[in-house]
Amino acid sequence: MFISGNSISAGGQARKNRGTKISSKEVFNMPMLKEVMTDTVIAADATDSLTETAKEMKNNDIGDLPVLEGNKLKGVVTDRDIVIRGLAEGKNPENTEVREIMTSKVISASPDTDVHEGVQQMESHQVKRLFIVENDNLQGVVTTGDLARNPQTKDIVDEVQSAIKEEK
Repeated sequence: MFISGNSISAGGQARKNRGTKISSKEVFNMPMLKEVMTDTVIAADATDSLTETAKEMKNNDIGDLPVLEGNKLKGVVTDRDIVIRGLAEGKNPENTEVREIMTSKVISASPDTDVHEGVQQMESHQVKRLFIVENDNLQGVVTTGDLARNPQTKDIVDEVQSAIKEEK
């Protein structure tokens, strides 16, 4: 079986856009993103200072945070954004809000998206995490680590990571 976008045709394997192979059995047993996502997400508020955001990243040993206004996902900020768009541009980290340097374009999917489609998005956008959003509200996040820990999806993780590394 070959899968390209939403079309399925006869054959021996499913092949995703970037070359990740999964068996036809895995396609039909593929869980939804809501089944593998982490629903407790550390996030920055759009009005948090760069200093507060950097400390949150340090304390939790993470390199990026979703940026929220209320529970609505507005962007993502990375440690690199803080350095390049903040400090290197001469912005004061104590009074510069994270919304001023965040990336507004966020790669996201619905909780009811199947893992196969979510993985395709991660591969095509070269990201290691996919924010799960419903009605603009952040519901959770799926990372390659989440996929690796799930017995139904762990087999595709190495191929996903290889595809992401090849493109960079």
